[in-house]
Amino acid sequence: MTIIRRVRKGGFTLTVPFGGYFYFIYKNKWLDKLRKKDREEVIKEEVGRYSDDSNAFALETTMHEDRFQLYKHCFEQLSENCRQLLLLTFKKLNRKQIMEQLGYASENSVNQRIYRCKGNLNKLIKKAPVYEVLKAS
Repeated sequence: MTIIRRVRKGGFTLTVPFGGYFYFIYKNKWLDKLRKKDREEVIKEEVGRYSDDSNAFALETTMHEDRFQLYKHCFEQLSENCRQLLLLTFKKLNRKQIMEQLGYASENSVNQRIYRCKGNLNKLIKKAPVYEVLKAS
């Protein structure tokens, strides 16, 4: 219900894996319920038990966000044509629709251009100084 309310409210963007987000919401709801029942001992015990998991989740979320920021930064460095082409690809449009929308001569030329744009994006990401740090973690 919490997730649905946040989505309906607007401005909600999921930037972490759904499973981790769901676990985080569920855990907090459960702890709220225990607090209402005045079970402080149980809460302290459970928080201590899951604190390592929470720290790992926070680290994973931070790493995911850093990777996304690197991707976004490199994506913005691509040509306008490459950005449009990749965005249409991400929207699951087929090659024929992309060809018609962007004015390419054939589906084969769309495939070649997608391949080049993805290659350019990968090169930009791998050139970034933070790439090796993110790759290692």
